[in-house]
Amino acid sequence: MAVDEGVAGRGLGRNLAQLIVQHGSSIGVTSLYGLCYPSVTEFWAKQGFTVGKLEQDLESTGPIELLAGGQAPGGTFDCEPGNHFFVMSLGDLADGRSRLTLE
Repeated sequence: MAVDEGVAGRGLGRNLAQLIVQHGSSIGVTSLYGLCYPSVTEFWAKQGFTVGKLEQDLESTGPIELLAGGQAPGGTFDCEPGNHFFVMSLGDLADGRSRLTLE
């Protein structure tokens, strides 16, 4: 997600991030994640996401259920050089479903 500099600071990015979180939660998504440049880590942290260290990998606690159906194997997702992952868990953490975490 990117917001043009001409409209930056007006809350558009914050509102879009909130809509993504709300919609994900409403349809049963357990983890939201993304990849960002170092210059925007503070933005994602302000939206409630945990931001990893530079080039920190993302871990799955188990197989990932895909919204389109089926599963993807769990494991490690490699971070692209020079970037950060950001992640947020949604819903009841005790439900036993797989989560994405920064380990």
